[in-house]
Amino acid sequence: MSTVDQDQREHLLSDLESADEEVRRLAVERLTTLPASEAIPALVRQLADPSWRVRKASIERLSAAPETSGAIPALVLALADGDNPGRRNAALEALTRCGSSAVPVLLEASHDADVDVRKQVVDALAGIGDDSSAERLLELLTDPDANVRGAAAEALGCTRSESLCVPLLRAVQEDEETLVRLSALRALDRLEAQVPAAALMTVLDDGLLCAAAYSLLGHSDEPDAVDVLLKGVESGGRSARDAAVQALVRSCARTGSASDALAAQVRRGIGPDGAAFAYAIERAQEGALAARLAVVQLLGLLAHPEAVVPLLQAATDEALTEVALTSLAAIGPSAAEPVGAAWPELGVEARCIACRMLASMEGPASRAILTEALRGEHLEVRAQAARALGAHGAVEAVPDLVDLMALVSATGEEWREEEERSASAEALAAIGARAPGAVVSALVERLGAEGDGFRLAGARILKQVGRPEDEASLALLTSDPSPAVRRAAVEGLAAVAATPPLDSLRLSLADEDPGVRIGAAHALAVSHDVSVISDLAHLMEDPDERVRAAGLRSLGRWSKGAGDAGLDARERVLA
Repeated sequence: MSTVDQDQREHLLSDLESADEEVRRLAVERLTTLPASEAIPALVRQLADPSWRVRKASIERLSAAPETSGAIPALVLALADGDNPGRRNAALEALTRCGSSAVPVLLEASHDADVDVRKQVVDALAGIGDDSSAERLLELLTDPDANVRGAAAEALGCTRSESLCVPLLRAVQEDEETLVRLSALRALDRLEAQVPAAALMTVLDDGLLCAAAYSLLGHSDEPDAVDVLLKGVESGGRSARDAAVQALVRSCARTGSASDALAAQVRRGIGPDGAAFAYAIERAQEGALAARLAVVQLLGLLAHPEAVVPLLQAATDEALTEVALTSLAAIGPSAAEPVGAAWPELGVEARCIACRMLASMEGPASRAILTEALRGEHLEVRAQAARALGAHGAVEAVPDLVDLMALVSATGEEWREEEERSASAEALAAIGARAPGAVVSALVERLGAEGDGFRLAGARILKQVGRPEDEASLALLTSDPSPAVRRAAVEGLAAVAATPPLDSLRLSLADEDPGVRIGAAHALAVSHDVSVISDLAHLMEDPDERVRAAGLRSLGRWSKGAGDAGLDARERVLA
């Protein structure tokens, strides 16, 4: 830290006493300009400031200073300030930020006669999580004060040392204070200790401790632990049952043959008619997000068809949608039947999610539901059904998909029109990849009778799935009233025709719309006919610079594809 002159020092110290908290905060920021011997004591004093913003600035300066170690004894002394909780808590945070360098002083202070100081010291050690404090924390498990013992147990869970499991389990079993036993259970849980279910029987009957005990059992691979957790889901308080569900899910999520066996044990233990299954169904609809996420995963693990509708309803919550869809997929094709039975009662969101689910479940039952949805009254549902039928490659759905594309093109709502039309177009393109004839025939029949949006989507689909024999249909669209349709048709001709139709493309070179002329230039670039050189050369005189650039690029591509002969022809024409 650099030094400042006397006037600056006095002004700075005066600002620390200002009635304006922003002035004090800025003064704290400037304290680092003083020598460490002055700055650190001043920063520690400012931890008692009534403004949390000033205290926060002091904490940040103390933890960032190279001479932080000089502040640690003063910070430990501040832990004893029982009259100013703000200062005490700020000192605790600052010590935690100091990290391992604070541990030796904290360990010494842990012998303080003041129980509050010992408690605060242990909290600081917990925040630091340095393994070198483990030995002293073990000693503090026998401190006369229950709060200190509980804090020590919690702190041991932050050190990540497996050797601590035995003394922590002893605290669970033998300590007389519920607080200490609960803290020890949480520490074991954080350490992911594998504790036998038999060792926890004394706490499983305690309403205040059983939830923590269930959570701990989620790390065990023992079948006995799963049996205990299954019973925990069946009865008890909500927090305990939630903990048991989360522990079961965690147990079964581990990889390996042991987890497969545990999952099978869970399926045998929770039937669709039991209290545990009923609780999971109920909990999937309401409660804390963590609890709902766990039961949704559990229902997927159980794979009972009775869970399908509740999972669909839970999936309408965006926070649960993807997890619920994963669980529904785990149930498999048997999920289609309950969806069909409940379809009239499902809301729009649930129906949309059901269509997403059925997209990966091919079969007559799924196809029947999706076909019904495609003909329903809600465009959002119809769009999802369209995508699902496209994923199925459902040729029989082509007429309905074309109807949907025509319907949404006529709604007049641009945002909805584009969303829903794109869904039907995607589906038709997907089906057309397998059965192009059916899709092309259905589209061509309607191209002359529908609006711009339909014709544009149709031209783009023809580009994707059309065959050389479909060239005539695209050629007709090159004279469409809509410039966007004409350009899509020109691009489609280049993609579909075995040999680019030069007459149609030359007409498009004279189109009033620059985009169409650009599309025609790109299409001519793939022709091997030497006569297109003069056509492309004429584009060099186009009034639109974008068209001129497209013509030049097309000349380059044509020449590259035609080889030396093409280069010679290009030079002769351009000369």
